[in-house]
Amino acid sequence: MKMFQTIAKQNTNLSRRDRMVRNSAGGFAFQIDDWKQLERFLVLGTTGGTFYLDERKLTEVNLEAVQRCLDADAERVVRTVLDISTAGRALSNDPALYVLAMAAARKQSRAVLPKDGRSAFTVEEPSEASRLALASLPKVARTFTDLSHFVTYVRKPKLRGWGNGFMKGVARWYNEMPVSKLALQVVKYGQRDGVSQRDVYDLSHPARWSKPDAVRRAIFDFIVDGRMPAPELAHQNENALKLLVAYGEVVAEGATAVDAARLITTRGLPMEAVPTQLRTAEVYEAVLAGVLGGRKGNTLTWLVRNLGNLGAQGLLSDARQDIVSKVCAALTDEQALQEARVHPLAILKALLTYRQGHGEKGRGQWPVLARVVDSLDQAFYASFRYAKPSGKRLMLAVDVSGSMWGQQLTAFPSLTTHEAAAAMALVIANVEPNWTLVTFDTEARPCHISPRQRMDDVVNAMCKEEGGGTDLASPIAYARRKRIPVDAFVLLTDYETWAGDYHSHEELEAYRMEMGIAAKVVNIAMTPNSYSTSEPGDPLALEVVGFDTRVPEVISAFLAT
Repeated sequence: MKMFQTIAKQNTNLSRRDRMVRNSAGGFAFQIDDWKQLERFLVLGTTGGTFYLDERKLTEVNLEAVQRCLDADAERVVRTVLDISTAGRALSNDPALYVLAMAAARKQSRAVLPKDGRSAFTVEEPSEASRLALASLPKVARTFTDLSHFVTYVRKPKLRGWGNGFMKGVARWYNEMPVSKLALQVVKYGQRDGVSQRDVYDLSHPARWSKPDAVRRAIFDFIVDGRMPAPELAHQNENALKLLVAYGEVVAEGATAVDAARLITTRGLPMEAVPTQLRTAEVYEAVLAGVLGGRKGNTLTWLVRNLGNLGAQGLLSDARQDIVSKVCAALTDEQALQEARVHPLAILKALLTYRQGHGEKGRGQWPVLARVVDSLDQAFYASFRYAKPSGKRLMLAVDVSGSMWGQQLTAFPSLTTHEAAAAMALVIANVEPNWTLVTFDTEARPCHISPRQRMDDVVNAMCKEEGGGTDLASPIAYARRKRIPVDAFVLLTDYETWAGDYHSHEELEAYRMEMGIAAKVVNIAMTPNSYSTSEPGDPLALEVVGFDTRVPEVISAFLAT
């Protein structure tokens, strides 16, 4: 029987190996399809590259896959962008904006038959995908920073000309946004990455494509030449035009921090509109009061990013327990976190930064309060969508090989891939009740942690030593040798596998045959490369993208079937 199983296994693997490709590390893996590549790119981006593939090359690989997806079904691409961006599933919105720019540049040919009998000819015009992409722009570009990036992505590589259709599409961002929100964007983001509000306005001419009312027209005038709205008009619109007047007051000569705090409290002026020299403790406290009070225009995102600043200003300290209690309550409000689209990785970064008591390179110092650290830890789990546990027996396997240590994550350069993988493993451990955890490089080792431990402690425990090579088969081989019953292997990795005598799918087949368990495998991609260790179309395999906020939910549903 054993000989028969060995021969059958060898024959199957010969045909499979013919379908495998050499990965960036020199090992072999399966090539994922372009749609999975698109999803990885949208969620993870490519900043920093991978250990074996530099950023430029990795970006080229992803954009080539995006282009093939656009050729196959451009409208599906736009729908995918909308889904991932609006649900807050991605680490950064920039990949979505770039793909949307590529879709907006799509053209189609149309045959024209003149009525005067002349020969037929063809004209190029924007495609349906282009129109759909431009119609979706206000939903994907939710801030002026997003809009400026979109415009840059179109203009720098000259994806398309700046014709009327494109002008109207960008103008829609200015014409469809509620005036109170538009005024906030104007005073908050005067310029981003060398692109000003005036630059984009002049390119799109929003007033040309609509009939703006007096309030929107006043905002447009402010963008063009800094003109303040007439007093009687400002008095009629509390939320929009008074914000412009407040901005004029805070940047005026002689304005003080007390003035800035008053304008934040009474007019909703954002911190970004306050000159740097006026950003004192009074100003931070005024902004914080707006965040904690749910004042329109303030979000939990600001709170998560500014915990260190609040501590440095003395607001998060033993002397201000009233504020500490309110901040901790806000951080652990699951509904508010979901509504604010605070990404889990932003919370993890805040946790690791706040806990060290100083900013990057030692800049800025603050007291570290255990209550705040514990609240951030709780917030991390609350930022994921709720998932019903499958109850299956899992082996969680975290790749801690050298390649996982050598790369940083898009939008969060202070975090490495192995830290993110460790964090995601603990998220799954908090959802599922039955699991065994191992870390691996060229061999697998048990890792004894508790899901009740704090996230930062677990990250440190899993990542004590920098690993060497990568053998993705080693966790499965470990389970087979130890006779551990597993319904599903969950591998968190960058797929840069090259060490070991057997491929992971070979070990998985051996495990299934010896243990008599039709074990599934869930591959969690921590980098946006093109590889997988599972054969395409395998019904017992699931590919998901690391730090997609839906990961626990998707895994639970897959394992329950």
